Amino acid sequence: MRIVQVIHGYPMRYNAGSEVYTQTLSHALAARHDVFVFTREE
Repeated sequence: MRIVQVIHGYPMRYNAGSEVYTQTLSHALAARHDVFVFTREE
């Protein structure tokens, strides 16, 4: 399955709750699926 995550920030630059949760979830899903994460740049 192909999964897309869209988040306003992503670790290492941002380390708040939603960013860390998205990273953890993406890593877990990547074990069995293709995961793509889209985030913004300042």
